Amino acid sequence: MAQPDSPAPLREFPDRALDHRVEFDCRVEPGGPAARAAGVAGAAGSAEADEAARWHEHFMAVVSHDLRGPLSAIMTSATLLQHKLAKLPLEPGTDERPGTRQIEAILRAVKQLDRRIGELLDVSLLQAGRLKLELERHDIGALLRESVELTAPAASKHGLRLIADIPERALVVSCDRKRVLQALSQLLDNAVKFTPEGGSVVARAHAEPGQARISIENSGVGMAPDEDAHLFDPVQRARNAARHGIDLGLALARGIIEAHGGHLSAASAAGKGSAFSLTLPMESPVPGPMRSASDHV
Repeated sequence: MAQPDSPAPLREFPDRALDHRVEFDCRVEPGGPAARAAGVAGAAGSAEADEAARWHEHFMAVVSHDLRGPLSAIMTSATLLQHKLAKLPLEPGTDERPGTRQIEAILRAVKQLDRRIGELLDVSLLQAGRLKLELERHDIGALLRESVELTAPAASKHGLRLIADIPERALVVSCDRKRVLQALSQLLDNAVKFTPEGGSVVARAHAEPGQARISIENSGVGMAPDEDAHLFDPVQRARNAARHGIDLGLALARGIIEAHGGHLSAASAAGKGSAFSLTLPMESPVPGPMRSASDHV
């Protein structure tokens, strides 16, 4: 049986007024009443924390449902109105029908709000450590290629060059396909958003010992040092909402990657663009089935 550690020396507290010393033995006997009481208190605290996390998750789910209900009604009504407008004749001297742009603006706003609600719920689950992952073997290079293809229309609209440098060799990782695509799309959307017309966004993937690395670089405006320091902090970014708007995307991307045992970092300089780099543990490409991006199309 292992011997307990030697007790720490007793602390002495001199009392000059009484001219004597009082000695306190603050050791906790293993298995004694104090140790049992501490264990009970710890278990109770853990149970309370679990209950608080469950209540928080339930609360966010209810709020999300209540917010999405009206949005769904707006979306349905706007879509029906859009179909009716499509039957109207074109406005004189144009190739548009009356109200088309307004309805499209409404639909875009509804989709953006729905996305923000989803991000808020996901960040809440991440902070509570309750985000569920469905892990399968995937080629992270193929997932990056799919994300680039999804981002290409937005990049073209902004007059940007979108470049993908992805090896043919599979970079096999165990991941939740939907969540990793969500994180990659957030990073690519962010790069497009902050790159001026005529600039470029480059997405790269390559293997390193034991891990796959993806980097997303842009020739955008870059960030000031005070912004860079709090880039992934949703609370700090909310404080700067008047200047930038609340953006949970980067915090969500980091949370998703870290939930997979990976790491996401950023480097930037004002006027010189930004570079985001993420790593995920890589597996052997040989054993077990692997899902490709085409399996989900």
